[in-house]
Amino acid sequence: MSATRCTCRLYPAVVDPSWQKLSELQRQALSPLEAAWPAMTDGTRQRWLGVASRFHAQTHASQERMHRRMAAWSELSPGQRAESRLRYLQTARLSARLKRERWEAYKKLRAEKPLVNLTIASPRVIPPSSANLGTGATTVSMTDLFTSEPTY
Repeated sequence: MSATRCTCRLYPAVVDPSWQKLSELQRQALSPLEAAWPAMTDGTRQRWLGVASRFHAQTHASQERMHRRMAAWSELSPGQRAESRLRYLQTARLSARLKRERWEAYKKLRAEKPLVNLTIASPRVIPPSSANLGTGATTVSMTDLFTSEPTY
C-alpha cells in the first residue's frame, strides 16, 4: 500500500505530540492526514480515529481509495470542507428513490450532451512567408528580410 502524504501548504510543518501518541496502525491508516493533524479539533480527530479503527479490516483496494480521499480532503480549504459537508447532508436527507431518479436523469443528460473537450488546442501557426500582407501592413515577411538588399 502506498502511503499518500499531503504536500499542501495549508498546514505548517509542526510535529504534534498527539500524532506521536497514536499507535503505529492508526498512524498508518491516517498517514495522509499527518500534516493536517495539528490543526484539527479534538472532535475531528476522534471522528478520524473512528475511521482508522475500521481501516485495516478493509480490502487493499478500499484502503488505497480511502487514502486518496483522505489526501484530497486534507487539501481542501475550510470553506470547501464546509460546502462538502453541507452537500452531503442535503443528499443524505433524500429518499433512495429520489436519489436514484436524480442519478438516472444525470446519466441521461450526460449521454445526450457529452462534456466538451476542455483541453486547450494548440494555436495554428502561420509561417511568415504565407502571411497575407496587404498594403499598408507594418510587418515584413521573413522571406523579404533575407531575399532583398537592406535599404539603410
